[in-house]
Amino acid sequence: MSSNISLCRCLGWLLTSLFPALGLSIAAAQAQDFPKKAVRIISTGPGGSSDTLARVLASELSEVWGHPVIVENKAGAGGIVSTVAAAKATPDGYTVLINTSAFVVSAETSLKPVYDPIKDFTPVALLGKGPLLLVARPQLPANTLPQLLALARQKPDAITYASTGNGGITHLSAALLFQEATVHLRHIPFRSGNQATANVVGGHIDVYLGSMSASLPLVRNSSLKALAVTSLKRSVFAPDIPTAVEGGLANFSLELWWAILAPARTPQSAVNEINRQINTALEKARVREFLAKEGVEAAPMTPEQVGKFLREEQGRWKKVVEESKFEKQ
Repeated sequence: MSSNISLCRCLGWLLTSLFPALGLSIAAAQAQDFPKKAVRIISTGPGGSSDTLARVLASELSEVWGHPVIVENKAGAGGIVSTVAAAKATPDGYTVLINTSAFVVSAETSLKPVYDPIKDFTPVALLGKGPLLLVARPQLPANTLPQLLALARQKPDAITYASTGNGGITHLSAALLFQEATVHLRHIPFRSGNQATANVVGGHIDVYLGSMSASLPLVRNSSLKALAVTSLKRSVFAPDIPTAVEGGLANFSLELWWAILAPARTPQSAVNEINRQINTALEKARVREFLAKEGVEAAPMTPEQVGKFLREEQGRWKKVVEESKFEKQ
């Protein structure tokens, strides 16, 4: 009898030891199963930073997987065309989307959103985050953020700020910053970042809150004045420029980001494999060099962390839209 009990205990121990290992082996096999063919990254349009980053990643992933990774541009409607195309793609892991902060903002500013950033997508990976840079025309009698805010309080609605269009990321980011500072500036929308920047450089508009990559070179050659970056800490790419927090806006933090998303119901095994390889690629020198040119730092996360981050971003921008009284279109 005692020998039978010992045998049962031995078998029990063996099974409890074996099944976790078996589970790990199955998960590893599933990961190795993907991909079996070409993977497609849908981008918002040719020539932009998202398209370039997608091609850098595609090159890295193609080498690892031994299958082509193709970047497909679907330009139109400020990224909505590409986003909808990705949402409607077969959820098998072979189609993913590269998108930016605008992914969440566009859904919140639309009167009738054509996609839900949470329900219609599976979070895969976060690529990087970077602050915006608040710049001013050289002639503006304000050289710091506190000086700008003081000037705006003296002359409500007299100071102008540029954006890339009503309801866009630069418009609502500036609106958020000025809401936090309780000042009123007059919004002047343009069709592009180049137009917005050119009008500040030319002295026609007072300030602009735009990307580091576009504005920083103009600060360095004295065409613009830098007032603040919007990250909690100073940017490693411009350590001489103070933060909005240093300018008096306690805990103010606002960063642009890039993410990889897949259609809803994409198998977790495929999501995990893409996430793992992208996080590895983010350690590569040429990927980090590209991000650095954009004023962005790599921000590897797990899919679960990306999901939590996107939900927080959606809540934040929904509040910004409501408090700015933006009229949805």
